[in-house]
Amino acid sequence: MAQAPGALPPNVHKLVMSQALSKLGDNFTEVALALFVLSLTRHNVTDLGIVLAMTYLPSLVLGWAVAGVIDRFDKRRTLLISDLVRALLVASIPVVQSFAWTMAAVFVMYSFAMVYRPVVRAVQPQIAGDPAT
Repeated sequence: MAQAPGALPPNVHKLVMSQALSKLGDNFTEVALALFVLSLTRHNVTDLGIVLAMTYLPSLVLGWAVAGVIDRFDKRRTLLISDLVRALLVASIPVVQSFAWTMAAVFVMYSFAMVYRPVVRAVQPQIAGDPAT
């Protein structure tokens, strides 16, 4: 059965929904993380700044290495593993309730995000298909 002209493949809808849910989760995590750190450290904004710095540190430390090796991984498996690890780390932060763990978890979480984001962008054209067909 042929698709109607201009219709999107069904996989595009799945991709858009999964990315929307992932982005919603990321945004919720950022707000919840800030509130959690402020409550954990008794409203110490310096500690909040340190945790927020952990979101940028992986790019500075690991950014040069990610681009060189990311194409060697299976894209589907990479997306699943990196999203699962990020979710587990986010869930572990309120359970452990330690400032040191929060910093470490945020660093590892954003390290996996460095892998996740480029892979999602690389997969999009494959899922959408060739617009000329």
